[in-house]
Amino acid sequence: AEQLNRFCDKWNQVLVEYGLPYFHMVDCAHLAPPFNKLTREKSVQVQMQLMRLIKNFAINGFVCNILNDKSDKGQSYLKTVRQAIDSVVNWSESTSYSGKIAYFFEAGATGQGLADMYLHEIANSADLSGRFRYAGHAFIPKKGNPAAQAADLLAWQYHNFTKRRDKHSLARLDLRALLRLPYGGCK
Repeated sequence: AEQLNRFCDKWNQVLVEYGLPYFHMVDCAHLAPPFNKLTREKSVQVQMQLMRLIKNFAINGFVCNILNDKSDKGQSYLKTVRQAIDSVVNWSESTSYSGKIAYFFEAGATGQGLADMYLHEIANSADLSGRFRYAGHAFIPKKGNPAAQAADLLAWQYHNFTKRRDKHSLARLDLRALLRLPYGGCK
């Protein structure tokens, strides 16, 4: 929690430095509001400063890329939530982390209701809550939550790479810099 608080303070300092109310990678990349008041060079500087913060503070991370088919009533999102939770548990077991885990997801996704029901099942089962080291869960807005904004940055970078790649393509340097952390991945 202390590490997260320091991360959030530093993240918010960068936002204040550039006069930004929040960070959203797709808006930064396309100079959409509120990034439209920045030059291309400044928008890249913001992104790079925030990526350095992620690298300096992150212990581990997980990135999943799914086809979020809105017609499946949220099943694809639920599948991703399950994969994310499994990845966190695998990480905790491989590092001998024995503490509780609070799960946070960005609010508003198609399938949030299904995911919330699944997480409540975990919360209400002694066996499942023990297995998943469940301490709680929440769906949080991106605005006002630097950790969700950091996840957005990684997700955008990874999604942007996977939708354009072929078998010979390399990830952009900014994504490769982020992936030098011990990230877990799922497809």
